Amino acid sequence: MSEPDYKALFLAGQRQLAEEQQKREAAEAAAAEEQRKREAAEAAVADEQQKREAAVAEEQRKTEAAVAEEQQKREAAVAEEQQKRQSLEERTRSTTLLEFLDMCHTYVGNICSAETDSRLTTNGDIPNPVGKKYPDNIRPWLDFTSIQRTIVTRLLSCYPLDNQPQVFMSRHTMQEQRIVIPTRLTSEKDTELVCRPLVISPIYGILKHLTSLPSVCQEFHLDSHVCFFNHLNPLKNAAAAKADTESYVSSTEIANALSSLPAATQSDSIHQPDQPEQLPSNRPKTPDSYASDTTTPRGQPDIICFRFRTDTTSSKTDATSSNTDATSSSSKTDATSSNTDDTPSGNMTFTRLVLPIELKPPHKLTRVILKRGLRQMDLLSDVININKIPSDKDARNQQEAERRVAATTAQLFSYMIEGGVEYGIVATGEAFVFLHVDLEDPGTLYYHLLDPTTDIPEQIHGNDLLYQSTLGQILAFMLLALESSHQSELLPKQDTITAALDELSIWPNAPTQDTSPSAVPPRSPSPNSPPYRPPQGHRKISNLPARPALTRNSKSKSSCVPYGGYFTRQKDEPEDPSPPDLNCQSAKAHTIPITSKEGTSTSSSGGTGNSKSSSSSSRRPTRERERQQDVEMFYPYCSPSCILGLTDPTLFLDPGCPNYKLHCDFLRSNNLRFGRYTFLSLLQAQLHDTRDRYIYPLGIQGAVGVVFKVVLRGSGYVVIAKGSVGLLKDHLAYESYIYTHLKPLQGICIPVCLGLVHLSKPYYYDIGVQIEHLLLLSYGGEPLPAHIASIISDDRWWASDDVSQSVDAVIAHGVDHQDVRVPNLLWNKSCGRVVVIDFERAVVVKKNQNQKGKRKRLLDV
Repeated sequence: MSEPDYKALFLAGQRQLAEEQQKREAAEAAAAEEQRKREAAEAAVADEQQKREAAVAEEQRKTEAAVAEEQQKREAAVAEEQQKRQSLEERTRSTTLLEFLDMCHTYVGNICSAETDSRLTTNGDIPNPVGKKYPDNIRPWLDFTSIQRTIVTRLLSCYPLDNQPQVFMSRHTMQEQRIVIPTRLTSEKDTELVCRPLVISPIYGILKHLTSLPSVCQEFHLDSHVCFFNHLNPLKNAAAAKADTESYVSSTEIANALSSLPAATQSDSIHQPDQPEQLPSNRPKTPDSYASDTTTPRGQPDIICFRFRTDTTSSKTDATSSNTDATSSSSKTDATSSNTDDTPSGNMTFTRLVLPIELKPPHKLTRVILKRGLRQMDLLSDVININKIPSDKDARNQQEAERRVAATTAQLFSYMIEGGVEYGIVATGEAFVFLHVDLEDPGTLYYHLLDPTTDIPEQIHGNDLLYQSTLGQILAFMLLALESSHQSELLPKQDTITAALDELSIWPNAPTQDTSPSAVPPRSPSPNSPPYRPPQGHRKISNLPARPALTRNSKSKSSCVPYGGYFTRQKDEPEDPSPPDLNCQSAKAHTIPITSKEGTSTSSSGGTGNSKSSSSSSRRPTRERERQQDVEMFYPYCSPSCILGLTDPTLFLDPGCPNYKLHCDFLRSNNLRFGRYTFLSLLQAQLHDTRDRYIYPLGIQGAVGVVFKVVLRGSGYVVIAKGSVGLLKDHLAYESYIYTHLKPLQGICIPVCLGLVHLSKPYYYDIGVQIEHLLLLSYGGEPLPAHIASIISDDRWWASDDVSQSVDAVIAHGVDHQDVRVPNLLWNKSCGRVVVIDFERAVVVKKNQNQKGKRKRLLDV
């Protein structure tokens, strides 16, 4: 056996090993490739996963970003909405006092100016106040600023600003008002359209808030509501209407008709039912109660500020039910003055004038005219008696500026004097003039000019808004006027007003203009310097005649002579009865100490002989007189039977009268004949002596009359007086005639009528309302009880037996009342029945007329 080829085997083995190695390497390479491919695949998968994750992450990021952005937008929208809501709430919320003043100063300041194009403005000039009282001198009000600052300091002491309530107009409302306010003032109406929302309403709102704070009320005596009006008092309006037209019976016809009546009827003596009568053919037409919107106001300020105070005490409640023309409530409750009339409800409302406001269009009374014309001057020598126009243009403009300023201030001055107030405002929409007069020295009128464009800083903050802003200064001035009005209520000023009017002069009529070439140089008309037409002349009002001496000769029929009044003793009128034997108890508890001229104290039960000595030489009453006045004001009314005793000599004192003891002491101490004639004579003498005492306005006013409580001093006699102006005296005369016709019913179901009294000196009740005639009546009673008033609330007076009993009695005596309503029906406790009042609309029917048919027709109506 051959030996193996080891080399071949070796080589074969080597080749085999090499092949195996190669195969292994190939297998390894394949495995590596496979591994690489797997790794590549895994890498691809990982990359894909990464991409997917990245895509998911990106999508998630985008989603989160979108969500975040949406959330941010929503939050931004919410924030913006919240901001808008807060801004709206801030704009619409009520403001504090300082915020309100700042808002008015910012929004309202300098938004109005006078129209310079004369084609767009009203024509005419500022007329001279012919026939009105004017001051002798006009002087700057030098201490105006210090007085104003004192008022504001007092306000801040009782109205702390650290915790102010939000009670005033919102910014949104002010901005809305600003849009509709005219920016170019062309007429006086435009001036009112600006002053009402920008001045009057804001001041009214502030004062309304202040009057609700006890601390402020105590500091400034704000015991009243404040109201602003722009219409006539109904009495003045009615008198003006009568002056314009005579659509009803004239005073001459009424006088002739009344003079044709029997003497007993004229003198208010006992009525004889079977006595023939000649009746007036017509009665005076009762005017409308309120000022008509179409009535042109004459002789009154453009805006009047009043204080209203409602009294709810029982003693004064009775007075509210006294005899008045109940066809309307107080004239001051008319709603013609926007939102500035907030007349309170209550039993009795007292009114007191605070100040008048005169509006002038700024194109007639520009800032330049005010600054040039307002200076210290004597009106008679510097204005009224100037009858030549200078040839120099500057001098001519100066003269016209002084005339316009004098005419405007004198016009407002006359309202202030007649109204018994010491303060007034002239407003043009661009500037304000504050006026002041001391009623004790009425010859001098003081002024202070406020021009917001030059006198008020543009930026005012904090407390300075009260001191320096336009509205803040007007507010301080109103507080000053309100405080003065409160003081005048404590110290009545009727005698002071009368003395001031007697002392002052009347602006005379314009004379014939000197039109010579030397006096009037040729010139073209200019809106800033119109032709000057000053008046000339000067006259004083003559003083009233001196009061005759008042005697008390009990044996003489003419012991007390009236001052031109209506009452006279007729031939068949019984003489006032002699004093009876009075054995009643002493009335010392009811007597009132009064201060005599020598300063000693006397008793009011000692008669009226000391009326002269009881009045102080000063126009203002002393404290003793004030206390006596306060006491007598609350005397109860005399009973109807007591007052009836003054008209019938067979009846005398009524022991049931609450003032019976006072009457006894009065008659015992004076020992005089006393009846209707003596009562009216003494009362008229008393009213001639003073109208500050013993006559008290009750705050009740109707279409033709106002109601007073009247006390005959020292006697205890307390009655009701229905007063009216001179032009409406026919209505009182006619009503007096109706009362006389119903004489048998007086003191039973109608008040007792004592007759008419003429005031030798008028009672200045309101601006343009001078009470000159009084109809004296007994107290009527209280308002109807609720159970009766509710039955006849719809003028169904026949539905109540109590009312029908009284009304039927009036009808049975031949009088058709024609105005039977709840306000004209009272309940008198002493009579125990319903009392009918207000017969100015009544008519006398024929006595042979079928009364049942008459009542049936009335019921049908």
